[in-house]
Amino acid sequence: MNKRLEKVREDIRKHKERKREIETRLRELLALQHQLEDEEIVAYIRSQTEKGGDVMETLRKVSEMKRELEKEHIVFDDDEVKEVDIDD
Repeated sequence: MNKRLEKVREDIRKHKERKREIETRLRELLALQHQLEDEEIVAYIRSQTEKGGDVMETLRKVSEMKRELEKEHIVFDDDEVKEVDIDD
Protein backbone atom coordinates (compact mmCIF):
# COMPACT_ATOMS: atom_id res chain seq x y z
CA MET A 1 0.00 0.00 0.00
CA ASN A 2 1.10 3.55 -0.63
CA LYS A 3 3.06 4.89 2.38
CA ARG A 4 1.74 8.39 1.82
CA LEU A 5 -1.85 7.15 1.92
CA GLU A 6 -1.12 5.18 5.09
CA LYS A 7 0.33 8.29 6.73
CA VAL A 8 -2.73 10.35 5.80
CA ARG A 9 -5.05 7.69 7.21
CA GLU A 10 -3.04 7.55 10.43
CA ASP A 11 -3.16 11.36 10.72
CA ILE A 12 -6.94 11.25 10.24
CA ARG A 13 -7.27 8.64 12.96
CA LYS A 14 -5.15 10.69 15.36
CA HIS A 15 -7.10 13.88 14.64
CA LYS A 16 -10.42 12.09 15.19
CA GLU A 17 -9.18 10.86 18.56
CA ARG A 18 -8.02 14.34 19.58
CA LYS A 19 -11.35 15.77 18.44
CA ARG A 20 -13.22 13.28 20.65
CA GLU A 21 -11.03 14.23 23.62
CA ILE A 22 -11.58 17.95 23.02
CA GLU A 23 -15.34 17.49 22.68
CA THR A 24 -15.43 15.50 25.92
CA ARG A 25 -13.48 18.22 27.72
CA LEU A 26 -15.79 20.89 26.27
CA ARG A 27 -18.85 19.06 27.57
CA GLU A 28 -17.22 18.78 31.02
CA LEU A 29 -16.42 22.50 31.05
CA LEU A 30 -19.94 23.44 29.97
CA ALA A 31 -21.40 21.26 32.72
CA LEU A 32 -19.08 22.85 35.27
CA GLN A 33 -20.01 26.31 34.05
CA HIS A 34 -23.71 25.47 34.43
CA GLN A 35 -23.14 24.10 37.94
CA LEU A 36 -21.19 27.19 39.04
CA GLU A 37 -23.85 29.51 37.62
CA ASP A 38 -26.53 27.56 39.50
CA GLU A 39 -24.51 27.81 42.72
CA GLU A 40 -24.19 31.56 42.19
CA ILE A 41 -27.94 31.85 41.77
CA VAL A 42 -28.61 29.82 44.92
CA ALA A 43 -26.18 31.98 46.90
CA TYR A 44 -27.87 35.13 45.59
CA ILE A 45 -31.33 33.87 46.54
CA ARG A 46 -30.15 32.91 50.02
CA SER A 47 -28.50 36.28 50.57
CA GLN A 48 -31.62 38.15 49.45
CA THR A 49 -34.05 36.10 51.54
CA GLU A 50 -31.81 36.39 54.62
CA LYS A 51 -32.05 40.17 54.32
CA GLY A 52 -35.82 39.88 54.55
CA GLY A 53 -36.35 40.48 50.87
CA ASP A 54 -39.39 39.38 48.93
CA VAL A 55 -38.87 35.86 47.60
CA MET A 56 -40.90 36.47 44.43
CA GLU A 57 -38.95 39.63 43.62
CA THR A 58 -35.71 37.74 44.21
CA LEU A 59 -36.85 34.98 41.84
CA ARG A 60 -37.70 37.58 39.18
CA LYS A 61 -34.22 39.06 39.51
CA VAL A 62 -32.65 35.61 39.30
CA SER A 63 -34.64 34.86 36.14
CA GLU A 64 -33.35 38.08 34.61
CA MET A 65 -29.78 37.18 35.61
CA LYS A 66 -30.16 33.72 34.07
CA ARG A 67 -31.40 35.19 30.77
CA GLU A 68 -28.47 37.61 30.69
CA LEU A 69 -26.01 34.77 31.31
CA GLU A 70 -27.58 32.70 28.53
CA LYS A 71 -27.22 35.63 26.11
CA GLU A 72 -23.51 35.92 26.94
CA HIS A 73 -22.67 32.25 26.52
CA ILE A 74 -22.75 29.99 23.52
CA VAL A 75 -24.68 26.88 24.39
CA PHE A 76 -23.71 23.66 22.64
CA ASP A 77 -26.30 20.97 22.30
CA ASP A 78 -25.17 17.41 21.77
CA ASP A 79 -26.93 17.55 18.40
CA GLU A 80 -24.58 20.34 17.28
CA VAL A 81 -21.45 18.30 17.94
CA LYS A 82 -21.23 15.71 15.23
CA GLU A 83 -18.40 13.65 13.93
CA VAL A 84 -17.88 13.28 10.23
CA ASP A 85 -16.82 9.80 9.16
CA ILE A 86 -14.32 9.60 6.36
CA ASP A 87 -14.49 6.44 4.33
CA ASP A 88 -11.21 4.60 4.26
